[in-house]
Amino acid sequence: MKDVVQQVINDARSAPGEPARIDVVIATHRHRDHISGFADPAWADVEVGEVWMPWTEKPDQPEAATSERCKADC
Repeated sequence: MKDVVQQVINDARSAPGEPARIDVVIATHRHRDHISGFADPAWADVEVGEVWMPWTEKPDQPEAATSERCKADC
């Protein structure tokens, strides 16, 4: 995972030696195998504009329905 993290960070640099910047990180769900790479300390020097994560993975729960309704009506 460390090699993958370092490659992503290197790819996010506009030029060698420049700070890395990622505009948006989108996590489709919060399972460890999808977000564990972000625990790496190498991310400390990366500027991230926004992080988008799901509110819930169980859309059949009443709270999710309320949230979806609010997105449409609020």
